[in-house]
Formats: sequence, structure tokens, C-alpha cells
Amino acid sequence: MRSLVYKAELEHFDNTDFDSVEGKNKCDLPKRHVAIKHIKKTSDEQGEHGFIAEIEILSRCKHPNIVSLVGFCDEGRDMIIVYDLASNGSLDDYLGATSKMTTFTWVQRINLCLGIAHGLKYIHTSLDHKQNIIHRDLKSANILLNVSII
Repeated sequence: MRSLVYKAELEHFDNTDFDSVEGKNKCDLPKRHVAIKHIKKTSDEQGEHGFIAEIEILSRCKHPNIVSLVGFCDEGRDMIIVYDLASNGSLDDYLGATSKMTTFTWVQRINLCLGIAHGLKYIHTSLDHKQNIIHRDLKSANILLNVSII
């Protein structure tokens, strides 16, 4: 399985109220910044099972410290997952650059740790009890930062 991630800006509207958008200038519509993960299917079915599991899990997760699923597509050899964009990159970006890390105050560092802990507690305890989630790949590259942290 090979995947690429792209950044994009989508025109966004509330699809429950389509009439409110009809007739408006496209430039006046709010924009939504997203990350698009494009996965090419291979002969290995493990990638496809992981794709389906990720969709199922993210569609159930509604928490401010967990990236939101915007949409997905499974067509032919292509699988696509669209997420809200975490605008400040990953924690790994900051740990690898001393100049960026020194801009974190101790309060920001504590809030970051608490945010991670709250997100993990949510996926471990707050979803339906039929299927507990164990993250298995918790690392600084998978901790995405939004504007409120920095």
C-alpha cells in the first residue's frame, strides 16, 4: 500500500441547508482546509482493511482532540480519505527543529500533553463498548497540531 497526502481548500457549505447556498457567489462561500490521503490499492488486502477500519473509527469519533473525517472515496484502485487539516503540522516537526520547540511555553506544553491524554481517553473509553480502540501507532508524527496549541 502506497499513500500520498495533499493539502487542499474546499468550498464548503452546510449540505443540510442547500437553499441557503443556491444563487450565492462562489467567492462568498466559506473555505475548508483539508488534508487528502490518497492510497493506491495493491494486491495486498491489508491496506483495504485498514482503510475501511479507519473510516469506521473516524466516523464514530467526535472529539476536539481527534482529527475529523470530512469524507472518503473508494473507487477502482484508488482510496481517498479527506480530513480536516491540522494547520500547524505535526509535533514531530517541532521536536526536530529546536528553534520551533523553544517557542512553546510550559503552559502550551502542558496543554499539548493534556490534549493528547484527553484524545486517548476518549478513544479508549467513550466509544461504544463493542469495539475498543487501541491506537498502536502513537508517535510525534501522528500528533497533529491546530492553531489553538501554538
